[in-house]
Amino acid sequence: MDLKITDSTVKKSGVKLIGATCHYVTAVLARGLRYHLEDRVLVHGNKTVVFR
Repeated sequence: MDLKITDSTVKKSGVKLIGATCHYVTAVLARGLRYHLEDRVLVHGNKTVVFR
């Protein structure tokens, strides 16, 4: 998911920057949680590996 939020994009769409940012962060956290629940996340030392 590639989401670019610029000031002009926010003004054109009428969306507040904080709301758009929160939506993006929520989507990323939801994806991370889903990967974890599907046992697709492996922590090895100081590295994290995500299997897609």
